Amino acid sequence: MDGSGQPILNIMGFPNARITNSFSGANYIGGTSSNTGDWTAIQAVTDTKFHTLTGNVTGLANATLGSAIEVPAGLAIFGAFTVIQLHSGSVIAYKK
Repeated sequence: MDGSGQPILNIMGFPNARITNSFSGANYIGGTSSNTGDWTAIQAVTDTKFHTLTGNVTGLANATLGSAIEVPAGLAIFGAFTVIQLHSGSVIAYKK
């Protein structure tokens, strides 16, 4: 545990990785508006394409709908995210 009580693990070669528990809640995001926040995971509720995804996961979003990668329903993406904008689909974004 670190000083805040969060577990520290070595996950897939990332020493000192912290597990978050989403006790801060989550946001359901559907539609194409830009959403800002501080999220640690995004789970696709339906098949989803991202217009904008600002964070430490790259390559999924594209401003051109046909070039955006489709994330299948049920898939969770873990990282640090501050902006989510969808082309299509819906997600639950878990707060930090």
